Amino acid sequence: MAQGGGNGGRPEYDDMPAGAIATGAVDLIAPVDAMPGQLIRLRDARLAADKPIEASPEDIEAARLAICATLRTRLGHDFSGYKDKTFLRRVQRRMQVLNIAALGDYVARLERDHDEAVLLFRDLLIRVTSFFRDSETFAALDRTVMPRLFDGKFADGAVRVWVPGCATGEEAYSLAILLREHMDARHGVPKVQVFGTDIDEAAIATARAGRYPASLLDGLSAARRARFFTRSDAGYVVAKEIRELCTFSPHSLVRDPPFSRMELISCRNLLIYLDADLQASVLPAFHYSLVPGGVLVLGASESISLHEDLFEPLDKASHIFQRRDVRSPPLRLSGWERHGQRSTARTMPRETPLNWPHESTRVEADRVRSLGRDIARETAANAHRRDHAGDRPPPRAGLLGALKRFYAGSADAEGVRDLRETRDRLRAITEDHEAALEELRAANEELHSVNEELQSANEELETSKEEIQSGNEELHTVNAQLSEKVDELARANSDLKNLFDSTDVATVFLDRHLIIRSYTPAIGGIYNLIPSDQGRPLTDIASRLNYGGLREDVEHVLDTLEPLERRVSRTNHDIHYLLRILPYRSPDSSVSGTLVTFVDVTTIVRAEQHQRLLVDELNHRVKNMLTVVVSLASQTLNRSRTLEEFSEAFMGRVHALTASYTLLSRENWQTVSLRDVVTEETRAYQSPERANIVIEGPDVSLEPQAALAMGMAIHELATNAVKYGGLSVPEGIVEVTWRLQPDSGDPDLVLDWVEKGGPPVGPPARRGFGMTLVERGFPHELAGEAKLAFEPNGLHATLRAPLRVPAPAAPR
Repeated sequence: MAQGGGNGGRPEYDDMPAGAIATGAVDLIAPVDAMPGQLIRLRDARLAADKPIEASPEDIEAARLAICATLRTRLGHDFSGYKDKTFLRRVQRRMQVLNIAALGDYVARLERDHDEAVLLFRDLLIRVTSFFRDSETFAALDRTVMPRLFDGKFADGAVRVWVPGCATGEEAYSLAILLREHMDARHGVPKVQVFGTDIDEAAIATARAGRYPASLLDGLSAARRARFFTRSDAGYVVAKEIRELCTFSPHSLVRDPPFSRMELISCRNLLIYLDADLQASVLPAFHYSLVPGGVLVLGASESISLHEDLFEPLDKASHIFQRRDVRSPPLRLSGWERHGQRSTARTMPRETPLNWPHESTRVEADRVRSLGRDIARETAANAHRRDHAGDRPPPRAGLLGALKRFYAGSADAEGVRDLRETRDRLRAITEDHEAALEELRAANEELHSVNEELQSANEELETSKEEIQSGNEELHTVNAQLSEKVDELARANSDLKNLFDSTDVATVFLDRHLIIRSYTPAIGGIYNLIPSDQGRPLTDIASRLNYGGLREDVEHVLDTLEPLERRVSRTNHDIHYLLRILPYRSPDSSVSGTLVTFVDVTTIVRAEQHQRLLVDELNHRVKNMLTVVVSLASQTLNRSRTLEEFSEAFMGRVHALTASYTLLSRENWQTVSLRDVVTEETRAYQSPERANIVIEGPDVSLEPQAALAMGMAIHELATNAVKYGGLSVPEGIVEVTWRLQPDSGDPDLVLDWVEKGGPPVGPPARRGFGMTLVERGFPHELAGEAKLAFEPNGLHATLRAPLRVPAPAAPR
């Protein structure tokens, strides 16, 4: 029962009831104020549960068959072989939950309600299981059976184990743990496979996940719990090495063919729910599945009394049996044909005692002889009693004679018929007796299960009561302190989360054997980790690092207890990390592992690389600048007639270089704007009264070499205009424009220098050093061309050079 309403029809905290409802195990959903009435009704119905259903036997049987047909149609599983009383008790329980009194009404409800069919199906499948349930049985298996499974088998062999009716997998995993322990103690072990099957697909899904609450591991030793399970938020997870031994799949003992070549079958507390006829088909199927000498394990309330010719006791106290080396009887599957008709194998009449072709002749003969001896004795006793009563004694001699003639091969038709009828009566009596015993055992198992559930619920209620009382007593004294601690913890968690988010530090916590304990999400960029990798060695996980010395470095840190730092990079060297390995100290100051962090230092590495590049570039530029200065000085000196002329020309060119270098230094020797270069080189000649220099063009970035060459060319054109051209008179102007002209590769930069309003100009009789720098130096530096046209209106210079698109600058 789950709380479906509280204040205003909803609970104040709905996580608990919502989680309980989601499990599918809740029968009733009701508000808190309606729960007492529901509980009283269920109590009254439980008190009346022992009363028989008020219907005739014929109606009960018809209803049972109708319910089985509905389950078969809806879910594909046949429960007609389920023991009648157990089956009806489960039906009666569902009727009590739904408050249905008449059996016919429940049949009608089941036919129209698919969800009710699923709930009844779950109730019929009793999941009473746990790890290493019945420890004495597992001790006997460990002592007696496990060594037999591995004897004489090596790496090329196989050990196959089948757990039919495995429910949620605890039995299968328990056997896998035993097998794993024996494998660890041997060399060259065979391949081990544990098959767990059940008709409950929800239980199979739970078994495959291998996740269990902590309460189910109470029967495990601390060593096994630590060795074969991993702690998780919701409980424990079965270790991967155990899960890899187990395969879980849906399978019906009633409908599907049995597995084959099995060394061990553990089918405990399943047969008690099947009627004798269905058991008669299941146990021979187990005999068929086992290899010669294979082992069958049954529950404490189960036996092989009807099939002692197929199995012999190996450990009678623990209900462990060994397969006899006899021919298996034909399989009798109660499956359904393609068109929904019942298989003939299920409805065939039972074989008569003399129908020997399906059994060993020797075994049947021994059975007939034993039966004959019992009929000697019984007939003689009856004859003695009837003789004293004055009745006529039966023809004992005739029956014994018939038996003698039967053994001698000369019995008539009459003697064989009498023998058959007598044996049939004895078999019916025996079967009725066994059925009664099985029903009592099933009832005992159910009572045991209910008792366990009630005891567990009672313990939980007692624990909850004690916790509530203790909490109420301490609430007033610790509430303020607790609130303060919670606030501190929240702040600490928030600080820690913000720290990790801001620094984006990839961190992984390892134990002393490099087993992953936990990690931060940022580690995903380095190792391909998923949540299920916790519990695996980090060295088994593929990484993106160009680094193979993790194990050695961790061992070094554990040996020296000193932190270690190392710079590593990804395989393609695009990202660089500072690896730090520190000892992980427990609260008691002992070292229980290591803490491995990866700090992204790509920006620092690139900055270092860029710094080295800048130093190299600076050295190169200084050398080139000195060479240029020396060349300028030499050429200017050679072409100057006086010292004053040399000083003026040389200093002007040095200032031009200085202006370009200043721009480049300001931009950290990356790129500079062409507009800034032109503006800086013409700044000294711009008139404050009017715009005598017009500068227009798109935004263009120049590399250092292009900026220096362009600056020197603009300087020479400007000084020439001041001396002889458009800037030599007040009314003259200079237009400096540029454009990008597309080409097959990088575009060409075309700059036009046009002088207007100055004195008439013509080609000079002698080329000065300035014009030589423009016409020859500019093409030499930039692989371009420079054209000078001395037109009547003034000089028109065109500078053209391929513009190489600069590479992206490294981050600062």
